[in-house]
Amino acid sequence: MLAVRFRAKRLELQKLDKLIWDSIPSGKSARNAPHHFAERASLDSLHCLHHVQKDKALCAVGTLGGGNHFIEVDKTQNGDFWLIIHSGSRRLGVKVASFYQNEAFHQCPEETPFELAYATGSLMDDYLHDMRITQAFAELNRRAIANDIIKGIKLDVEETISTIHNYIDLDSMILRKGAVSAKEGEKLIIPMNMRDGCLLCIGKGNQDWNESAPHGAGRLMSRAAARSSFTLSTVQERDERHLYHFCQPEYVGRKPDGLQADGIYSQAGHCR
Repeated sequence: MLAVRFRAKRLELQKLDKLIWDSIPSGKSARNAPHHFAERASLDSLHCLHHVQKDKALCAVGTLGGGNHFIEVDKTQNGDFWLIIHSGSRRLGVKVASFYQNEAFHQCPEETPFELAYATGSLMDDYLHDMRITQAFAELNRRAIANDIIKGIKLDVEETISTIHNYIDLDSMILRKGAVSAKEGEKLIIPMNMRDGCLLCIGKGNQDWNESAPHGAGRLMSRAAARSSFTLSTVQERDERHLYHFCQPEYVGRKPDGLQADGIYSQAGHCR
């Protein structure tokens, strides 16, 4: 995730919404030509370059993707505005992982299940090398999105916070799945739902928790169950103060009562 604090006396939500839809491809859509930020990508250094469809990946820079990815603007209690972007590597990570999973399976003893295949030696080194590039690519994608929005409505940026989900911390060799880094003094952002927005937190560096925090509020039910239980009309009836715009007309992705269990944080007390 990427959070950008900006200064604005008044925010025209409809103008912002139109800018996002006009300039940031979402869902399965990509760009017709690479974003100028794509020049910063280091894909040529990937050991598995032949497997990742480089040209297609470069045209995905500056695109949101689907699933639970989102763009929103939140306002804090003290009046600060934050642009929040939740997006990833746009399938580059899946391509890299798929390649090395298959290679590891062929390298492991014959009785090893595919799901438990593991990499060792030079294969492991190559995987970690490529994973570092993939994680940087995902960060580049989010910053390209932020750049287009910030320049499009001429925002004055005051601060940025980058919080990475589901990744390998290559400095401490910690795999964080469903978790984010929360080292002592580190600023991080945790999304809850569309109604309640996100939490701005400061890590405690708790060694018992591997200096980590949850990467989201969690789900009370599956997405399929939420779709059958709630509609967009239900969301709008619950809270008319918010502007929601969905890729799918009746999609309920971060419905307050459906998927995101914000109560686990209200019971936790201080985020610090």
